[in-house]
Amino acid sequence: MKKKSKDKDKDDDDELISNDKFLVKNILFLEDEVEIKEGNKLKKQLLYLIKEKPKTPLTIYINSYGGDEYIELMITDLMNSYPGKITTIATGYCMSAATSIFLMGDERIAFPNTTFMLHKSWWDKEGSVDEHENELVEAKRLMNIYYDLIKSRTTIKNPEEYLKKDRYISAVQAKKFNIVTKLLKNKVRKYKWET
Repeated sequence: MKKKSKDKDKDDDDELISNDKFLVKNILFLEDEVEIKEGNKLKKQLLYLIKEKPKTPLTIYINSYGGDEYIELMITDLMNSYPGKITTIATGYCMSAATSIFLMGDERIAFPNTTFMLHKSWWDKEGSVDEHENELVEAKRLMNIYYDLIKSRTTIKNPEEYLKKDRYISAVQAKKFNIVTKLLKNKVRKYKWET
């Protein structure tokens, strides 16, 4: 079995950038779970834009159920280091870790039927009691980062209490909580049926 060379990896990265018609216009997409593959793709794109186009406004379209908290933090840290304006646009559903990424936008736009979801960390671990104690300490650390983000970017001032249960939030409610800064309106389309 042949190993993939570093040059081949660089070629793949160059191809990812040069063939991406949206990336050259500073438009990114998070359309899948926030996991390693999607996270690494966004990481490469963000690092490219930070280096090559640091002052150009960036738009990120998000339609994701969320995912891994560590990947989420990597993406939010990179977004936080981007010197230009970031606009995040939620379409369809923006849940869990995806909502944290959405909240990093300077301008946060949602289509009218978008659903947001906030919740506490989910934990499904096996192992010894000592391992569970360590995992619990880490889970609480991650939740505190999440709470700080919610407090700083929304009008939800007590997320510890608010998130005692999973919260599904309509785009209109999200606007009231300042999760969304601008709510798009549906254009009324009339259809003429030919007979």
